[in-house]
Formats: sequence, C-alpha cells, structure tokens
Amino acid sequence: MNRLGTIFLLLLQLSVLAQMDNFHYSREISGAENGWNRIALTPEIFSRLNSNYSDIRIIGISNSGDSVEAPYFLRTLQPVVKISAIPFQTINKSTIAGKTSITFELNKITSINEIKLDLSRSNFDWKVQLQGSQDLQEWHSILEDYRILSIDNNQVQFSFATLDFPLSKYRYYRLLVPTTEELSLRASSISENETSAGSYHSFSIQSLTKNEIKESKKTELQIKLKDQVPVSFIGLTVDHDFDYYRPIQIEALVDSTKTEKGWHYNYKTLSRGVLSSFNDQEFNFSEEVCSHLRITIENHDNSPLNISKIEVRGYQHELITRIDQEANYFLLYGNKDAPEPVYDIVNFKNQVPSSLPQATLNQEIKRVIAGAKEDADVEQTKIPGFWMWLVLGLLVLIMGVFAIRMVRKS
Repeated sequence: MNRLGTIFLLLLQLSVLAQMDNFHYSREISGAENGWNRIALTPEIFSRLNSNYSDIRIIGISNSGDSVEAPYFLRTLQPVVKISAIPFQTINKSTIAGKTSITFELNKITSINEIKLDLSRSNFDWKVQLQGSQDLQEWHSILEDYRILSIDNNQVQFSFATLDFPLSKYRYYRLLVPTTEELSLRASSISENETSAGSYHSFSIQSLTKNEIKESKKTELQIKLKDQVPVSFIGLTVDHDFDYYRPIQIEALVDSTKTEKGWHYNYKTLSRGVLSSFNDQEFNFSEEVCSHLRITIENHDNSPLNISKIEVRGYQHELITRIDQEANYFLLYGNKDAPEPVYDIVNFKNQVPSSLPQATLNQEIKRVIAGAKEDADVEQTKIPGFWMWLVLGLLVLIMGVFAIRMVRKS
C-alpha cells in the first residue's frame, strides 16, 4: 500500500472512532488473531471504568471503514476452591491415658485434608493429636500438638477448631484431646478441599501513616496507594511472639466533602474480622477500586501490635473475546452512561478453549470530549467539534483524489 493509501486508512479509522465520542479512552490492540483471544487488563484501567465495569467495548475497523463490535466477557483470575464433603460417622468415644478419644469412620476410603470440629465445650486451649488407621489396630500420626482454641466472654467470642493437614487416605481417624472432662461433638464436617492458585497484582504503597488513638484504645493505619486500583486482599505481618486476638476493620475511602469545619471523609467497609495469632493475618474481600485504605485495630487494654509489613493485592483480570472479522481492533472504555453489553458468549464460557493466544494493549490515548477535563498523564487525541469535521473533510478530499485517479486510468 502506498503512502497516500496508508494516510487514507488512518483517517478512516479516526473518523469511525470519532463517532464514538462518549468513550474517553482507547488503546489499540496488537496481536489479535481470528477466533478466541485473551487480553490482560492493567490495574490502572479500572480507575476509568464504571463501578460495574459496563463501559468496555472492543471495536474493529476494517480496511473499508466498516466497524464491528467483538463480544467479550471479563474473567477474574481468583482462586477457585472446590470443597468435597465426605460422609462419615462417629463410632467411638473413650478415655485413653488421660485423653478423650473420638473416632470417625468414613463411609468409603477416600482422601481428606480438613476436619472441622464443633465441640460442646467453650473456653479451652488444647494441643490435640490426629491419627489415621485402616483397621482400628495400627494407628499412624497425622498431626501432633495441633492447637485448637475457644474464647467466650463479654468481649470476645472466638473459636479456632479446624484441623488442616496434608492429604490423607484412611478409613478411620482418631482425635485425641488432652482432657478427661465431658466432651462431645455438636457437629463436625470432613472434607477434601482443592484450591487452584489465583493470579494477583501487588500494589505499591505510596505512604503509610500509623496513629495510636489512646482514648479509644485503637490503632489506625492510613494507606495511600499510587493509583486507583481494584483491591481484594490485604496481608499483615505482625512482629510478636505472644498470642493476640484483636478485632479489625478494613475500609476504603470512597469520597470526601469540604465543609465549614474542614474535610469530611466517607469510607466503605470492606472487611470486619479478627487479627489473631491463630490464623493467617490475611483478609480477602469483594473487589473495590480505590487508592486510599484505612485499617482500624481494637487493642482493648493491650499494648498496640507492631505491624512491620502490609501487602495490598488485587486479582488480575482479562478479557476473553472472539474475533470473527479481519479488522484493526481497539479497546474503548470510560463512559459513565454506557449500558452493560449483552453478548451470547457470556452463556457459553465452558466452551472457551483452555489455551488462548494473548493479544496486548498499546499506549492509552485520551479522547478529549467536549466539557471533559484534560489529563496530562496520557496521550490525547482531539477529535470532537472542529477536529472531527477537519478529519472528515480530509477524508472526503482524499476519496476525491482516489476517484479522479481511477477516472484517468480508465
């Protein structure tokens, strides 16, 4: 194709994109193949989207200037947990050498890696043993000195009585509890849990402020991220060698209002739970696009904890799209009025091949729209108004030149 033809196609693409003025941002898609493709989304894209991510479109422009919309669905690369409950029955309870023994029999020999206990007692702190056997005669150790705990008072209601262990395959399991007092199971469950690994982005913390509020006996952590990003995980590293149990609340700043008395900040609660030495200090919650987080830890009458490290992460996301026509494709996004698209492929996700070619996104271009604020951080393409008419005028002029050349050749 000669230089004039290349300019013609470029102007043709710009004229088609100009008709989609309500989308503030665009990125050209490189490496897309006919058929199924996956496109990884960078975290900063989510700061441009509606809260329900409805304003994403994949638009192709053919050599003839026709536009085509490619269907897609958004896939979040989060862990998938498969829990297989295993039928069982309790067949024996006795006392052995100062310990209470409770024996479970599985209905069939299969692999398990978790037993959840709901004991009739509260306020205990025990180190238990778990053993497995095929014949009730020879027992093999699975867990030794495994700590389970229950606290029940006016301030705290907490229980940690789940046994997690490597996959084991026995017909019988025996729990040994170091007590001779009356003990029974109100309920329990045995299962095999399979978790597929998720894919995360780790987000840089721009600033961290710690405030000890003595009046309310709380620790407040203010976390400022570099960008507005989709957050769904926070992990804390606590440097203490003693046991602790502290209520914790994680919030995201959603907006702020200036009043006569100063700024008023509105937060959305993402997670409430317990920061405890008995569990992983990790908190998963529904995804929230934000750049400012607040963590509040209730210390009661205890000394504040030393939080040495904070990790903020979010799941990776990708678009799964099917391209049926040859064209130059673009990702358009950033339109607060865009309705959620309706595509057939959303109903047939199970037919998507497990291995897909990866298309990539080029540099973000901000398409300046009348009345919209300029953003110096991204490349801008001024299309509306005068510029759109100028592009269309040049397009008509070039088409006229092509027509004259064709007439002369004939």
